[in-house]
Amino acid sequence: MTTPTATDPTAPTVADVRNALDSLSDEQRPDGEITDAQITAAIEAVDPAAIIAAEDAHWTVQLWDRRSPINDAKAEQIFASRDDIPGVGDVVLVLRDDQVTMLQPHLPNVAGIQPIPVGRGAAVGEELRQELARNRASAEVIQGILTHFGVS
Repeated sequence: MTTPTATDPTAPTVADVRNALDSLSDEQRPDGEITDAQITAAIEAVDPAAIIAAEDAHWTVQLWDRRSPINDAKAEQIFASRDDIPGVGDVVLVLRDDQVTMLQPHLPNVAGIQPIPVGRGAAVGEELRQELARNRASAEVIQGILTHFGVS
């Protein structure tokens, strides 16, 4: 998403919708010019706040104990398939509907593999959870707006 709106900082903007419309193929693009006012009305019609709140409810965070299975994979399998799990620090699991969608074993957005300090995992996980939920909700909102204009 780009610049948030004044009423809902996570809702897509007119520019976000225009970008989505511009990315469509000629066959998918709606006929005629769509005004900013029409886009604004479409954003309000799909109720972004409700979609964002509903999506947010699907996501949770847990800290991994390095022993428990993850999505039916044994801990040994997880360690064998990854070389970025430090031996110390918190390891974050971000879940959607009780299924792990992200295993974050080190600080995100930091060069190299730096362990998440013990006690910071919950905060790191919450930031990741919010980002994943917002991204998924934003895509759903944009799709709802495109559907509003007859794009399937």
